[in-house]
Amino acid sequence: MQLSNKQKKRIVKNYRKYSVKKMAGELGVSEDIVNKFLNAKKNKRTPFYFYIILISLPILFFILLELGLRIFGYGFNYEQWDTVTEDKSTLIWQYLFEI
Repeated sequence: MQLSNKQKKRIVKNYRKYSVKKMAGELGVSEDIVNKFLNAKKNKRTPFYFYIILISLPILFFILLELGLRIFGYGFNYEQWDTVTEDKSTLIWQYLFEI
């Protein structure tokens, strides 16, 4: 006897709460069918490409973030020297002698 979709959903929902014997009795099927269904659910492996996606998504996010920030010119000024004008010179002298 095959399990209906409704029975499968109920088993998945309650397999942690109830024993196999109790679930089989409530559903009107043998314990072997419930055990086979649960073992089939547990033995499914995650495909390999899931792990590739899992690792590549954060890396791709940071690469795109960095590229976007560089394209729009966000960040620090990396010029080593700054030209001193009269206003900046005055500010430097005020800073040095007021402290």
